[in-house]
Amino acid sequence: MELFSCYKKTLMVVCCTAICSATLAYTPLSYQNASSSHTSQQERELGAQFIRMIQKNLPILSDPIVNDYIQNLGFKLVSYSSKPSKHYQFFVIRDPGINAFAGPDGYIGINAGLILKAQSESELAAVIAHELAHSTQKHLMQSIAKQKKLQIASIVAMLAAAVVATQSPEAGTGLLASATAGSYQYFFNYSREYEKDADRIGIQILSDAGFNPEGMPSLLRLMLKEDRLNDLGFSEYLRTHPVTESRLADVNSRVANLPKKKYIDRTEFRLIQARVAVDLSSSKPQKLMRQLQLKKNSIGAQYAYTLAAMVAGQYKIAENTINKLIKKRPAQLLFKMTLAEIQAKNNQIKSAQNTYARIYKYNSDYYPLLMQYGYFLLTNSKAKQAMKMLEEHVGDYSNDTRYLALLSRAQGKSKNLVHAYQTRAKIYILTGNKKAAVQQLKLALQFAKHDAYISTLIKAKIKELSGK
Repeated sequence: MELFSCYKKTLMVVCCTAICSATLAYTPLSYQNASSSHTSQQERELGAQFIRMIQKNLPILSDPIVNDYIQNLGFKLVSYSSKPSKHYQFFVIRDPGINAFAGPDGYIGINAGLILKAQSESELAAVIAHELAHSTQKHLMQSIAKQKKLQIASIVAMLAAAVVATQSPEAGTGLLASATAGSYQYFFNYSREYEKDADRIGIQILSDAGFNPEGMPSLLRLMLKEDRLNDLGFSEYLRTHPVTESRLADVNSRVANLPKKKYIDRTEFRLIQARVAVDLSSSKPQKLMRQLQLKKNSIGAQYAYTLAAMVAGQYKIAENTINKLIKKRPAQLLFKMTLAEIQAKNNQIKSAQNTYARIYKYNSDYYPLLMQYGYFLLTNSKAKQAMKMLEEHVGDYSNDTRYLALLSRAQGKSKNLVHAYQTRAKIYILTGNKKAAVQQLKLALQFAKHDAYISTLIKAKIKELSGK
């Protein structure tokens, strides 16, 4: 996509030699010879430790709008996979490099640069479908099982290092546990058979989900062509997902045998690309504005220009542009959310509150709006209102750490300390830190002295977590 072609980066790979995984469980992994329930438990353990290390060492994109889009795109593909009921978590790494990977237990990461490079929604969906196929077929777990002498601690560090090193050599250097140079990459260097399998299944998922299956070969051709001619940073993706002429021919043949499908990109796809582009260029918004000034014929470019102007502090320009977009597309919720955000940043608090209240009334089930509106209320001395609104949705997002963190802040600022500490404890439980969770519950207990029922519940939870 020419609009965002300025975001190109050659990925770097380093040899990781240091160890920083002493705190991980040191349990032998025996994937092939164990029972199904046992191996599932081991994969869950691997996945939980893997994602914690990724979150610690890589910049995960925090934009709830982008995250919601990627999650929903992923969930749509999952529903047409062989494991539609399994939980998957799709997330975006804030990096302009071109990469994607499937970690253990359904954790699938996509680089922001890959979102920008996709020329259609079907191409982006093709990458996710391919990684999803790797996950459903347990290609990674099969590769791990071949390393019979390795322990879970070593495997997690190797997996994390393999991913982190492609994004941040400095961070990757501190992750690998006692492995020879480059051996960590073994797990993600899928064999030709695994790649062929993922292509076959991914193409079928893509087609069944209603996307244009041509998106798969289209993106592969683009990667090969541009990597050869311009060194645009596909090297890392192509190294872990090698594309040969025979593989490309096989993909073309499979697509040719499927029914032709015309898929029209949703407007949201271009708007998400715009948000990602501005996020990656947030340190130089004026430069992006100048680039976009010449390309404002598309709705994606106009939206990106609006966001860049907002980041640059040019609120009048931003508000004028977003109002024009709202006039063109009055039903587009993202435009109205952006208007409220611009108003808030320009200190038009009352106008922002009115805009948020108006759109929330009819879109209260939209997670990004809930988070954005909740943050606005919290930072504008309306903590109790934020708490009340967020608590209405606690049943829907009880396992969402970002939501819980915002709820905890609102509860704390509203002097509802018993619930604030309990919510923080929940976050620590979800992230695997039982010791910290117990500490938060003990603090909650101090403020629940006069409520026998709540005190009993908290004590029971402390006992459960402490194993006493």
